[in-house]
Amino acid sequence: MLLKKWLAGDRDFRRKELKNLPFVMYDGRITLNDIKEMLQLMDFSREAHLKNLIAAYLINYDEPNKNFLLGQKLNRIFKSRPREHGYHSKMLKQIFEGGRFLFVGDCLKSMAALYTKHAKFPRSNL
Repeated sequence: MLLKKWLAGDRDFRRKELKNLPFVMYDGRITLNDIKEMLQLMDFSREAHLKNLIAAYLINYDEPNKNFLLGQKLNRIFKSRPREHGYHSKMLKQIFEGGRFLFVGDCLKSMAALYTKHAKFPRSNL
């Protein structure tokens, strides 16, 4: 329904629809310009909008062109948000700490760096 509304040119979205825009960004009919417009409509001071954008980014991590655009946006959001302001969500607090690894550069290297930084490896009995 949301995708159909977007493709029809309707930009009059309810709040619930706005927060779910990230989940239609990866449809093949959505262009990079569409994504830029969607990002402008969203309110990233609202944690639900930010969480859904991160979820869509991670679910579709291997889509290079769209993820590069979203990664840049997420990186700017995390850099511009004062650390002392913080987040209510535990997930967002953890992502805020690792965001510099997650949203820039080579996706595979970034994920590997984030994983090795936070992974808990079992102790060896050797």
